[in-house]
Amino acid sequence: MATAASFDTVDLFGTGPHRFLEGPRGEHVVPRAVIDAFDPSSVPAGELELIVRVEGTLFAASDLLLDEQIEVIMNTLDHPPRIGTLADGLGHEWSDMSFTRFERTEPARRGRLVTQAYRMDFRRFTI
Repeated sequence: MATAASFDTVDLFGTGPHRFLEGPRGEHVVPRAVIDAFDPSSVPAGELELIVRVEGTLFAASDLLLDEQIEVIMNTLDHPPRIGTLADGLGHEWSDMSFTRFERTEPARRGRLVTQAYRMDFRRFTI
């Protein structure tokens, strides 16, 4: 049985729908034209940083409970960023990830439940 999706063992995503989108993998390539306008070749500059974006919706019974969920999320955004394991709850895990961004992607919606669409970015720094 899969466990809940989490970052550093903290459930940031709640029971609402969410999806994990893994960014591109490979080599960062820089055009030499940045250095020499007459050189059309490129230079490999190192491995791309892995970025995993989580898009979803938080659900709560009231504005107060939604604010409490968002407060937990905001308290996880540290400087410098905390390093932990990101798990999607379906058996996929990304180690050494940092939570770097939370964004409300539209206004909260109110009905029987209060909902908030969001986007979170997690990054594996290649330092």
